[in-house]
Amino acid sequence: IDAGFPKDQRVQKVIANIAKSEGLNENWINSNAEMFFGFPPIDFWEIKEKVGGITLKVAGARLLLAMKLNASRGRRDSEDVRELLKINEIKSFEDVEEIYEAVYAQEVIKNDPRELVLAYLDERKD
Repeated sequence: IDAGFPKDQRVQKVIANIAKSEGLNENWINSNAEMFFGFPPIDFWEIKEKVGGITLKVAGARLLLAMKLNASRGRRDSEDVRELLKINEIKSFEDVEEIYEAVYAQEVIKNDPRELVLAYLDERKD
């Protein structure tokens, strides 16, 4: 699981304990993708649970769309991108750019994901 969490020994201990008790690989949850999160607005995250001083947040549909477009992994993500375009009720390329730029300010959407979005929008015209 890609996640963002403090580089704290207590957090690492909890992760290790869960891995052991559930028979999971040591890096079942890791922060390797954290650099790709960009700088999303707070409302692009969804709060799932609060326990004590810890809040579990997951990426909302707008953040997931921006991250998938930024990853630009072609066919690997094309179904996900199409579904996220539906969930976000995207009607124009400008809608996509607004979401993308909210997370990745001053970056432009790469050609492959741009073409995927434009093809999706073209299909929706019919």
